[in-house]
Amino acid sequence: MKKKAFKAAFPYTLPICAGFLFLGMCDESFTVNCTVDPPEGVDRGWFMFWVNALNQFYWVTGATAGALLGYVIHFNTTGIEFVMTALVVVMFINQWEEAEDHKPALVVLGTMTTRFLPFIIFPEGKKPPAGKTGGILCVEIEGL
Repeated sequence: MKKKAFKAAFPYTLPICAGFLFLGMCDESFTVNCTVDPPEGVDRGWFMFWVNALNQFYWVTGATAGALLGYVIHFNTTGIEFVMTALVVVMFINQWEEAEDHKPALVVLGTMTTRFLPFIIFPEGKKPPAGKTGGILCVEIEGL
C-alpha cells in the first residue's frame, strides 16, 4: 500500500496506531468510538487509540483478576442458567416491542432455533452416524 493511500485511509493516526485500531477493535470500543465525540482540541485518532488501549487493558486486567480470584473465592452458582435464559427472553421481548416490523426479533428467534437445533435432533448426547451429517453440525455437538 502506498503511503498516500494509507494516509487517506487513516488520516488521524500513525501507521502503528491504525493497525492497533484495526486489530484491537471490539464491540465496546466500537460503540464508544462511534457514539462519543472527543473533547475540543483532542485528535479523534488518538482518542480512538486510547479508548481501544484502555479497553484492552481493562479486559486483560479483569480476566487475569477473575482467573486468580476464581481459585480463592468460591460461591454457589445454582440458578445461573435461569438468569441467562431470562436475559435472552427479556432482550427478545425488547426487540419485539421496539421494531414495528419485528425483523430483529425474528432474526434472534431464527438464530436461537438454529443454535439449539443439534440438541433437538440429537438429544442426550447421541452422536450422528459417521458420514451422515455436515461438518458444522458435528463441530456444534463436539464443542459442547
